Amino acid sequence: MKTYYLQVVRRAGTAILGAAVATTALTGCGGGLNRPHAAGATVIVVGDRANMPAPSLTDAAMTLISESVQSQDEIYLINVSGSPQSVGHLSTKSDCDSKSACARRWNALKAGIQNAIRKVPASAPQADLLSALSIAGRQLANVHGPKHILVIDSGLQTVGALPLQAEGVLDVDPATISQSLKANGTLPDLHGVDVLMTGLGSTYAPQQPIREPYRTRLVNLWKAVVTASAGNFTPKDDTQLPDIAPARGLPAVTTVTFKQKPPPPPTPCDYRLRADQIGFVANEPTFLDEPRTRQVLKPLAEQLTEKGTSVTLIGTTAVPETGPDSPGAVSKRRALAVRRVLIELGVPAGHIVRVEGVGTNFRGFRKDTDSQGRLIEALAIGNRLVIVNSTTCEKRSR
Repeated sequence: MKTYYLQVVRRAGTAILGAAVATTALTGCGGGLNRPHAAGATVIVVGDRANMPAPSLTDAAMTLISESVQSQDEIYLINVSGSPQSVGHLSTKSDCDSKSACARRWNALKAGIQNAIRKVPASAPQADLLSALSIAGRQLANVHGPKHILVIDSGLQTVGALPLQAEGVLDVDPATISQSLKANGTLPDLHGVDVLMTGLGSTYAPQQPIREPYRTRLVNLWKAVVTASAGNFTPKDDTQLPDIAPARGLPAVTTVTFKQKPPPPPTPCDYRLRADQIGFVANEPTFLDEPRTRQVLKPLAEQLTEKGTSVTLIGTTAVPETGPDSPGAVSKRRALAVRRVLIELGVPAGHIVRVEGVGTNFRGFRKDTDSQGRLIEALAIGNRLVIVNSTTCEKRSR
């Protein structure tokens, strides 16, 4: 008997974890045995973190791992945290040369991998899946054979370039977010990589379950991210991870809340219409989908008409403007576009007493750039507003 070891090396001075695999020692290099594909590499991105179940392999994930093991891929592990790390390397090289011996070897390797994914816990608070994918892409950059990434994570990122706890993120077209990430250089490089994402939307207390339509939107968002990164998003795996409690003592992760915006009050006071509700073409006052915008504004128009309420409309932006209240400023032109639709929906023109644009100069503006000054689209959404204030409202929007 020969003993092999799958070694998961935890860097930064922590312990080495070994999953021993005992098999009969045979000579050769798998001669004559068919492999599913040429030898390449597979990176497993593991969310062993708070707010989601303990990581495990779904049927689709196990199929991928089986093919990787039989093809003698190099396998790498990356953990998901606020500061993701490459945490180990699993060698699947085998010297078996018969079907029965190789079957035993493969089964032992798969068992070792199942054990290993439960021993790479998050090393820092929060979750940054996008950065973990970037590390995985770099790990695969020089691989000449087939390249695969297996993700085992809920997909609920909380820091970095895609914080999903920001209000309205999953109400925005995923292409808009992925294009912004690409423009800012924060997408991973996944050229030629097949990406299987499992566990998306799987949650564990205190994170509340994700209901439809947000679960589907979460999948579509990550599909858009992978596609924009030149990766191949393999058919989605809807299987939820088993409801097994995560390990104790894991670093904290912010919970993500998804909820529909409530209808407008009879007397709007600092009522904020976000970009995800009345979306505009980038840097323009043109609606992305005017029929949808009219549906969003119709309840507000009915309230204003029924109550005879007089209001002001204030447009804002995510980035500073030059002369924000000038006729050509985007923030004011967007507020004027909302005024036009409200009037078309029956609001008397005289009841909209003032329209102005303030750019980023409004109460509640949130910093929406990273340390390098790059715009974080998920945060910018909440700064692109048209604010509705009744003239009797004591609150001010700036």
